Amino acid sequence: MTSSTYIGLYLAVLTIEATIILAYFIYRLERNNEKRAEIEEIKRVKRTLFVLLENGIHRAVKSKYVNDWETFDFIRITDNHIGMIAAIGHLLSEEEFLYFNKIMETLKDIADHEKNGDPWDAKRSVDKLLRLITVPVYPMYYFYMKSLSNFDDIMSKEAIQIFNLLDVSNKRTFTNGVKYSSKGKKVFEILPDNRYKVYDESENIICDALFDENGIVEGKAKIFHEEGFLEYEGCFNAGKRSGQGVEYLLNGKKGKEGDWQEDQLVNGIIYDVKLDISGEILGNTIQQIESTSDLYELKRCSSEMMVGDLQVADGTRTVVEGSIMKKASEFLKA
Repeated sequence: MTSSTYIGLYLAVLTIEATIILAYFIYRLERNNEKRAEIEEIKRVKRTLFVLLENGIHRAVKSKYVNDWETFDFIRITDNHIGMIAAIGHLLSEEEFLYFNKIMETLKDIADHEKNGDPWDAKRSVDKLLRLITVPVYPMYYFYMKSLSNFDDIMSKEAIQIFNLLDVSNKRTFTNGVKYSSKGKKVFEILPDNRYKVYDESENIICDALFDENGIVEGKAKIFHEEGFLEYEGCFNAGKRSGQGVEYLLNGKKGKEGDWQEDQLVNGIIYDVKLDISGEILGNTIQQIESTSDLYELKRCSSEMMVGDLQVADGTRTVVEGSIMKKASEFLKA
């Protein structure tokens, strides 16, 4: 074989190697471009989901403090938005994936109900959302937390984890301790092991209890009707009224007072009970005077109805001697 042949073979090998190197370089360039495009797409999905999630939650929380739901607009979430979660599914654990989907589906339900003119269903979905994303004390005492200085204070650990996944540039943290209003007053306090304290506007403790996802487990607390009226003040155990406590009527007067077991008054007094003219409980169930309509009924039927208190002892009810008021005028003056 001549030298020129060797040179030709050598050049041919070099050409093949150069072709392979060039092909590999092009392949790597294309893969890098694909990865960059993939990364950019994930960033876009994260940004979109973050905006929808943050604004959707803010609007839902704000709705708890407004009266005119007829003109209140929620963030519109579509099935396509929910489907975007799959694009970042590899970044989520199975629990996080299911949790995030549940949040977005609930946000979608809220907006759909509002759009369809179903405000009560929308309110129920808002309440469901708050139980999903906030610390367990918030749904029960949201009306005391309107003035919090930091919105993130009401977010649960799980919700904060989702926010941090979507926005790595602004990490949020879940911390125990006292949370303050914009005026520097105590609003509520997160203690270890899911125990919470809640403060009123004068910084008096109105709740000191252990909570789970369903509400109070055990402790002492004041709880309120949806309208903000005091409903009960006393002890809880196993999620029910147990121990000393007072239940209030809608008119603000004491309704039941004494010792409770599993949400039932077992020893104590039931106030302002409707009685028949012979002094026996009127009807098959205990009815109390607690509204304007009850007073009108009492005036209208004063010759057929009286009012008295019941003594409860080990589940047995008897009319308290000397508590019966035979005339409506007597009750109204009391």
